[in-house]
Amino acid sequence: IVRAKLKGIGDDSPGDIPWPMLLVADPRTRASMRALNIPDERIVEFGNPYFDELYSELDRDESEWSPAGVGYFSTPFELDFQRGILPANYRQMDLIADIRTVCRELGQPLMGKRHPQVDLALFKGMTVFDGTPLEMIRKVRVAVGSYSTTLLEAYAAGIPAISYQPWENNIREDV
Repeated sequence: IVRAKLKGIGDDSPGDIPWPMLLVADPRTRASMRALNIPDERIVEFGNPYFDELYSELDRDESEWSPAGVGYFSTPFELDFQRGILPANYRQMDLIADIRTVCRELGQPLMGKRHPQVDLALFKGMTVFDGTPLEMIRKVRVAVGSYSTTLLEAYAAGIPAISYQPWENNIREDV
């Protein structure tokens, strides 16, 4: 995702955007940036404050966990296709319909966590959770999405996570 979002940056041609200072989370991301020939002095391994905070919160979490059903964590993959990030043209409504069908067949309730760039109308008839991702993770038995970072959060919290990517390329191997 990071590499795709950097397309068109870093060319040496006049008028092009030079490499910015990139703060990356870990050695793997640093290596990925090096593969794009980004100069080492433009890459700073900074950690991941979001996940550092999640791990800290999980360590001190004493709240009630009441897992039931399936949690769908959405990603704006239709927009990512339009932006040239996702190599597949697949409709969000079809993915949600697939998840609804499986939940219905398994007799499992479905709760959705809407990404701000995903149309709320797609969640019609589904409970839409409005709290933090971790608060929702506490309420579900299984987390499902495409390549939402929240799937990594669910996994870190000990909840089984399913990355449903009904297209040929796995664009987020980490998820």
